[in-house]
Amino acid sequence: MGVVYEVARRTDGRRLALKVLDGHAQPAMVARFAREAEILAHLDHPNLVSIVDVDLLGDGRPYL
Repeated sequence: MGVVYEVARRTDGRRLALKVLDGHAQPAMVARFAREAEILAHLDHPNLVSIVDVDLLGDGRPYL
């Protein structure tokens, strides 16, 4: 469905996980990805990754 990278935010060096949806995703997969982001944004648990941002890359692929 996608790939996860470990990244460092440029502004403060904070280490984050970046999940990018596959470039060949069908509309149903994009909708599922968006639902995942919405659900995770409302959860707060030490064993879950917090959502910091959801947006589109320059090529149109969604990420969280």
